[in-house]
Amino acid sequence: WQRMFDNQGRSYFINHLSKTTQWEDPRQMNNNLFDIPLP
Repeated sequence: WQRMFDNQGRSYFINHLSKTTQWEDPRQMNNNLFDIPLP
């Protein structure tokens, strides 16, 4: 992921592997991965 800024100064994120962009920070979206209980 790479954080970039548009012409209006808004940040967005580029996934170079899938060649997609999104407004949401991917670090915020995956915060539930560590909520899984350990065996």
